[in-house]
Amino acid sequence: TKFLKTPASEGKEAVFEEKMKYDMQKLTEMFQQFATSFVFMAVIHFMMKGNRPLLFQCCLNPFNLIECQLFKIHLLGLDDQIEDLQRPWPAPNLFGAPSAPPQRKWGESPPQVADGAAAAAQVEVGLANSSTGGPNPPAEPASAEEKKTS
Repeated sequence: TKFLKTPASEGKEAVFEEKMKYDMQKLTEMFQQFATSFVFMAVIHFMMKGNRPLLFQCCLNPFNLIECQLFKIHLLGLDDQIEDLQRPWPAPNLFGAPSAPPQRKWGESPPQVADGAAAAAQVEVGLANSSTGGPNPPAEPASAEEKKTS
């Protein structure tokens, strides 16, 4: 079966790819990553007599395997239509943090909120920030009488 790898854009057609071919590419990448870390740990162990990184890698590899989408789909038998398992999978971040949202260009206006509930939530957040001394602190009373009443 095939899946949508790249959606259609201006002047370009959508690109579809077979699931088995994509899975084999990801399996090859995973094996290369494992082999690279194995060689690196072997060098540390035999040349520098470091045992802790070797032990750490032996404990970390099974957890990486369990978190792998290929393991979840093919060995655990989970459905690949689940949101986290839909292909194409996002590239893993080196530090495990989610990727940053796209940055706006200089002078570009922020995106407009189309949903009424979301707009009301933004207004409430703005009001909460102004009452707590957030980005827009409350204005000072203008006269001495207002200071006495507040």
